[in-house]
Amino acid sequence: MYTFLDTYNAKECGDGIAVLHFEYEDDLITKFRAKIQEYVDLQSRSRIYLFSQDNGKYKGRFIFGHRKRAPWVGYAGGDPEEEDNIE
Repeated sequence: MYTFLDTYNAKECGDGIAVLHFEYEDDLITKFRAKIQEYVDLQSRSRIYLFSQDNGKYKGRFIFGHRKRAPWVGYAGGDPEEEDNIE
């Protein structure tokens, strides 16, 4: 992952967060996923979330893995939150 981030001159933005410029022509998700797979040996538990801007609007989704239960779920009592998949 570090090789990928360094290749694209990513800037560190906090624990596990980076920003980078990625040029593409057609489908961002498909192109970005393919490029990540060139550099990174992904495991079944690997998770990568992509934030992108499209026509002035920001979008986000998991391109590898899915959302997992937050460590604080259940501390306030009540029904525990279910995991959800972002597509």
